[in-house]
Amino acid sequence: MDRKFCTVGEAAHALHVSTRTIRRLVDQKLLRRCMVLRQVLIPTVDVEAFVRRTCPGAEPQ
Repeated sequence: MDRKFCTVGEAAHALHVSTRTIRRLVDQKLLRRCMVLRQVLIPTVDVEAFVRRTCPGAEPQ
């Protein structure tokens, strides 16, 4: 991912999961969220770190 933030939908697409799963990961404090003008954004570094933590040897897309 090249951008600093992604939407919940973009994070779900990158991880091949549903948006509900992303929201659960946020609720479980496994991903951080930022609110910008009522839009929930996920830092891309958090998505990439989550992939590295949960799938050693895998590279985020």
